[in-house]
Formats: sequence, structure tokens, C-alpha cells
Amino acid sequence: MKPLLLLLMLLTACSVPQGNYLDPYIEEIATWQVREGKNCIHQTGIIDMELANQIRADVFSEIEYESSKSSYVLPTSAEVEADGEAVCIGFAVEIYHRLREAGFPDDQIGIMRSINHAVAFVDDGEYRLLTTYRIETLESYWWFKPIIAFNLFGAWVP
Repeated sequence: MKPLLLLLMLLTACSVPQGNYLDPYIEEIATWQVREGKNCIHQTGIIDMELANQIRADVFSEIEYESSKSSYVLPTSAEVEADGEAVCIGFAVEIYHRLREAGFPDDQIGIMRSINHAVAFVDDGEYRLLTTYRIETLESYWWFKPIIAFNLFGAWVP
């Protein structure tokens, strides 16, 4: 493991899933955790799925889909807001950021990522994925096969 990655994971308390195939994701996530989570304090709160659905709808109406994107770097919410456009990972980051701002508990929200897609989620005992048109369960979003989930405080295999 690279020394910088190890330092980032220690600074962000990022737990490391086992498996070399995840190394590029872990490195990118650890870097994002530092960039996104400046002065971040772990919060507890309540889950309100109506509010989560409103946040999801607001983000997809306010941020444009960037069809010409050639690089899918994990952006910060500030970068997504400044650009006004994003691909799936940017939408997921922005939704996650707004869920935190709304007071959702940190241990029950995050981002799931597959090889070619990403979505924000709320875990109310079952993973609820905040997709383009609605909230889906992981089972009902059958084609999405997440390989890693993360938030500002860790990363894990779902």
C-alpha cells in the first residue's frame, strides 16, 4: 500500500476492504474524503425518506447531466455546484452532501459505486438508492452491482 494512501486512510479513519481490485477506488475515496470533509464532524440525526426524495429530485433538476464528460474523477460537492453539471458520481456526491446538510445520520448515508455507475444511498435497514427518477432498493435496481460503498468516515463492501 502506498504511504500517502495509508496516511489519508488514517487521517480519515477509512476502513479498508480486502482485495487488490479495490485499491484504485480506495485511493480515490481517501483523497476525496480529505477534500470533501474538511472540518467535518460525525453527526447523528434522523432519517426522513420524504426529505431524501425531495433532495434527490432537487439535485437532478438543478444539476445538468454532462454527456461530454471524458473523465470520471470523484468531485467534491463544491466542484459539482460550481460546474452546475455532472455525471452519476457527481450527482451522488451532491445528494450525499445535501443529506448531510439536512441532518441525516452519517452512519446511514453514503455513496455506492460499481464499475460504471454511482448512486447516493440511505440505509434505513435496507439500502435505498437515490436514483434519477425515484428511490429504489438495491434488489429492485437489479442491474446495479456495487463493488464499494463509502462516506466521509469509511469505505466498505456492500
